[in-house]
Amino acid sequence: MDRICHELRRPLAVIHAFAELLDDEISGALNDGQKDQVMTILGASNELSLLVHSLYGLAEIDAGRLNLVNTHEDLNKICRRIYEQYLPHYQAANVGFTLDLEDEERVAVLVDERRLALSIAHLVENGLKYTPPGREVTMHVGSDGEWARVRVQDSGLGIPPSDLESVFGRYHRVADDRREYSAKGAGIGLTICRANVEALGGTVTASNESGGACFTLTIPFNATYSNTASV
Repeated sequence: MDRICHELRRPLAVIHAFAELLDDEISGALNDGQKDQVMTILGASNELSLLVHSLYGLAEIDAGRLNLVNTHEDLNKICRRIYEQYLPHYQAANVGFTLDLEDEERVAVLVDERRLALSIAHLVENGLKYTPPGREVTMHVGSDGEWARVRVQDSGLGIPPSDLESVFGRYHRVADDRREYSAKGAGIGLTICRANVEALGGTVTASNESGGACFTLTIPFNATYSNTASV
């Protein structure tokens, strides 16, 4: 699995890079239809890239190891980057997306930046999948004592109470007759998210708030990290 994921990363990076060049209109102006097509390519490459990273993470979990490279990072900066990356895709889906920073100043955390960013991206991707057009998703960044916190709140149908814990299980998909559509996905994103965050000494939980689902990710400012994970 490691080798397959490695081989997939390069062509994906090339597709994404050339799509970004088209989006920046380096080779000439695009009409509205062409811009929509480029956005579709970017959205698909982001989704596939997240899946490849997830499969690689799953292989690491199965091997009982998560190799962490911890550096001092700004949580606000990480979340701003993810927000800017996903905003065009939310706009294309006619779903509102708001970034709410409790403190505009730097929120310093000692983390494996790649793993934390991937975990937050899974929550943001999940919000996009399960929020109907015309509604809103909010990513709130703040802190509580010795913990930094990221909350992703959608305005979809929420999660049945019996599934609030099981949504983090491998390949789990929520079965809900209230949904008019079936969201795409392999059912491993939340599994990878929790494994990464727990390796960083944090937690990820699901709840229902204001009618929608809310995922809360917390990480300690100072933590003892684990290089093993299991699900």
